[in-house]
Amino acid sequence: MKIKTLEEAMQRIKELEKEVEELKAENEKLRNRNFGGRKKHDDAWMASYNDFVAKYERGMTLTV
Repeated sequence: MKIKTLEEAMQRIKELEKEVEELKAENEKLRNRNFGGRKKHDDAWMASYNDFVAKYERGMTLTV
């Protein structure tokens, strides 16, 4: 594509800027992916753990 006028150049710049923004968003999404490994301690895990600690400290056995 050969650009001959200033208007065509400005239009092409806008297209490229839009493409760059889309690629940045995609890059950020890929950067934030979870690839496994050790899980973070979320609220559900912490609640379960705190429940276990309380029962253990009261003398409950680990077997059912």
